[in-house]
Amino acid sequence: MVSKILLTMVSIIFFVGCQAAKYNMPSMKTEAQIINSDQVAYTIFATQELAGKGEPIFEYFPDTQTFKLVAIMTRHEKYIYPMPEGTHYFYSMGGETYDFIRVEAKKGKKYYVNIDTVFWSWRMTPPIEFEPVTDKEDIEDFDRNLLVQNNQKTFEWFNKRKDNPDFKEKVKDRFEDWAEDDMEDKTLFAKDGFDVR
Repeated sequence: MVSKILLTMVSIIFFVGCQAAKYNMPSMKTEAQIINSDQVAYTIFATQELAGKGEPIFEYFPDTQTFKLVAIMTRHEKYIYPMPEGTHYFYSMGGETYDFIRVEAKKGKKYYVNIDTVFWSWRMTPPIEFEPVTDKEDIEDFDRNLLVQNNQKTFEWFNKRKDNPDFKEKVKDRFEDWAEDDMEDKTLFAKDGFDVR
């Protein structure tokens, strides 16, 4: 019985992952072509052992309760997100939970975030978490990931959801709960960035 349940879970995760793959494609630009200015900052999101399904990542602006699409990612991928200097909040709808991370960006710096699956429950869609990365050896692992870019289906998916009032209210409530906790372990500070040149 247990083996049948596990087989079903693996099949569902694989199917969802295959479906999610349509939301991005290999980047038409190299990393050097994207990271080409010291007047902005960059966050590099990478997925290592993500459970094969697509994870939507957004930038969240709590003052206006608005969103900006980052990417929808599957395992062993990376995505480079340019951004102005300042405080940025990112979140993902991972499984049945949400996770947030804060980046205190300084121009001319690049910041690294790993996205991983949390296998602590028997949920059909395991929750994910953001992991701030500052260790150079861990960052070297990112180089083996496929650099991706969004395609048209990604934007279509996002545009159907970004103005949904129930969706916005849910994110607002969860952000407020998250912000009440100690955010230090979910923050990349300005000093955590690496020079872009």
